[in-house]
Amino acid sequence: MDVTARPRVVMVVRLFAPWVGGMERQALKLASEMNRSGLAEVRIVTGRWFRGTAVDEIVEGVPVHRHPALFGEQSVRGRRKLGAIVYMLSLFVHLLRTRRSFSVIHVHGLSYHAAVCRLVSMITGAPMIVKLANAGDASDIAKMRRGQHLPGTRLLLGLALGGDRYVALNPAIREELEAAGVSPVRIVDIPNGVDVPPLPRVPRRRGRLRLVYVGRLHAQKSLDTVVHALALSRPSEDSGPGAVLDVIGDGPDRDRLETVVRDKRLEETVRFHGTSDRVEDFLLQADGLVLPSRAEGISNALLEAMAHGVPGIVSDIAGNTSVVTDGRDGFVFPVGDAAGLARVLQRLTADPSLIERAGTEALETARSRFSLPGVGARYRAEYEAMTDDGRAGG
Repeated sequence: MDVTARPRVVMVVRLFAPWVGGMERQALKLASEMNRSGLAEVRIVTGRWFRGTAVDEIVEGVPVHRHPALFGEQSVRGRRKLGAIVYMLSLFVHLLRTRRSFSVIHVHGLSYHAAVCRLVSMITGAPMIVKLANAGDASDIAKMRRGQHLPGTRLLLGLALGGDRYVALNPAIREELEAAGVSPVRIVDIPNGVDVPPLPRVPRRRGRLRLVYVGRLHAQKSLDTVVHALALSRPSEDSGPGAVLDVIGDGPDRDRLETVVRDKRLEETVRFHGTSDRVEDFLLQADGLVLPSRAEGISNALLEAMAHGVPGIVSDIAGNTSVVTDGRDGFVFPVGDAAGLARVLQRLTADPSLIERAGTEALETARSRFSLPGVGARYRAEYEAMTDDGRAGG
């Protein structure tokens, strides 16, 4: 390959807008950055799962193509398996038909679509790189083994793991890949990326410690840990003003969480705002972002908070501690430990300078380690390394 030429990349994402998740947002951000900066020529291919979505459109400078799937696959009982099969067949056909348009296949998420892409890679000679989303409780590999997205995917796991490169967002994902038989030389450590605003954060710590949570309300996120911690750290007359929490997002756990908040009499402390297009406004008013998850790859919400100078107050899992250093650019507490989190909140309430210093360091971490241009350049290097091995097609 001529290294002065831009790699031609097809990014395969199983779900995409109007479905919005961390993996989908990160794929769009990366593709948009690489097209804008000239690092690569990227298009996104996904399934057309939802009525009313365009087959072809341009989103943030990225061509997006939706190949056939079954509408309603996500919600209609009995159609999930058939919908997945239609998706796999149409993905295979589309990639073969357009094989001259790409030199690299970049798969987001390890699932049955990765197995389809591996077949196309073997036929066309275009190398395949796969970014895994999670390890632990929400592991991509474990989901394939138990057939969570499609029964029988354990039979496809070996094929899906036969690609050229696998991206580990954190050390736990690397360990799972190696345990599954992927050679360490085929694993690369590349984090998610974030846009860092050009203007510095203005300190805004006044009165009560203001916390924000941004994400899905799902059991995996363990937001009830924060609610219990707020109950434990409820201020007394001589203990200071305490903390408040703004919850941005929605999901299947919302009703249960609202019940817990009522039971703890925290209605004035925990405020549910639902999904919002004003996330930046909440970050600009926040002192810290809480992320109590039981499993994460690398949280986009955490990176975005740090890019605004807002430190993370995070659970002790690999996806969080690969980003946050306790006491420097954020604060760490044991997974599911409400008492431990309560102690952290009490310490921050008692000494506001701790969180101001952490906010300054968080911004520097985002700039130096997770800037989107830097992450894009690392992917460009991997694309070139793979195609220089003589496996590029088209």
